[in-house]
Amino acid sequence: MAAAVLIVVLVAAGVTIIVVDKKPTAPADVFVRVGDTYSYKGEPNKKNNAAVSVPATYNDLPVTEIGANAFKDFKKLTSVTLPDSITIIQDNAFNGCTALVSISIPDSVTEICASAFANCTALKNITLSQNMGKVDSKTFENCTSLEAIDFPANITRVDSKAFSGSGIKTVTVRVDEVLTVVNDSFPFEQLTSVYVLNNNLVGQYWLTDIWKDYANMTKNIVKQPLPTDAQ
Repeated sequence: MAAAVLIVVLVAAGVTIIVVDKKPTAPADVFVRVGDTYSYKGEPNKKNNAAVSVPATYNDLPVTEIGANAFKDFKKLTSVTLPDSITIIQDNAFNGCTALVSISIPDSVTEICASAFANCTALKNITLSQNMGKVDSKTFENCTSLEAIDFPANITRVDSKAFSGSGIKTVTVRVDEVLTVVNDSFPFEQLTSVYVLNNNLVGQYWLTDIWKDYANMTKNIVKQPLPTDAQ
């Protein structure tokens, strides 16, 4: 139920109490209801804002989705706060946010869809959700300032062109199996280090298609991390 404003009006013979519903102040198309949750579709009037915070609830229901194109081409956006209610970030949600430097994805998120952070050319740091299973196609395409990525233990796959055109040089893998990739998941030719935290898997990378070719091409590139890297 929406919040209400209580107005007390004094009348000569006594007190009259009037309850007035306070309607949500956001435009109706900012939040779209999906079952018992809401999807945040973005607010064009905030396109020039440097910081945006997405609410956890709307009309007393959780906001669980960042909708497709919600922040697309918000060129001045440097900071965004996502609540723990978010479970999915849709296609192109932050595509073209060229001033965005860092973002932390809450662990409630299980999926980031295609091109969600593509063309975020200033993005240097991103903390991925511990509960994601893969990195979708073109998610970080053309993120030229992103030089390192740390994959949480549940990420088992990196899809086509996920980091194409990015500045990625260092990859840390925490999953207890060989990370599944395709031949254009990364700009393999510019990688300098692939740290595999499970010591028993290092040899398997040298025997697995794509990783095998990459390891042979770059010599001893797939390796166990130094103690300072395995944090």
